[in-house]
Amino acid sequence: MSGPEFSSKHSNPSDDMTATFANKKFKDKSSIGNNNIIITGYQLDVNEVNLTLDLIVYDNPAKWNNYQLLSKLNKWRKVMSVSMRVQKKYQIARVKLALNHNCLKAYNNGDWTVSLSSIPV
Repeated sequence: MSGPEFSSKHSNPSDDMTATFANKKFKDKSSIGNNNIIITGYQLDVNEVNLTLDLIVYDNPAKWNNYQLLSKLNKWRKVMSVSMRVQKKYQIARVKLALNHNCLKAYNNGDWTVSLSSIPV
């Protein structure tokens, strides 16, 4: 006794296109690309809570690796986390940090550009 036989001749071409489209969508969502996340584990002191900001820092050179960027951001004070995305020759960093008083003063004054390792960002 033989079971039912299936022929590939009768497959629906729209099913193949749907499967291909679904695979492409899945691939795009699952890829991280050039994103990096650094979590330093730094814990805030009670005095630093008012100095904490969540900033987006533009125009960082893309050639800076994670360690270089983190060391330069630490000059502004204590970094808690950094999320980066590279776009051609620059990278954008979203930084959560406790700022030093000079940077906090520039932020409160509405300054749009501050120095990060002698580079205006």
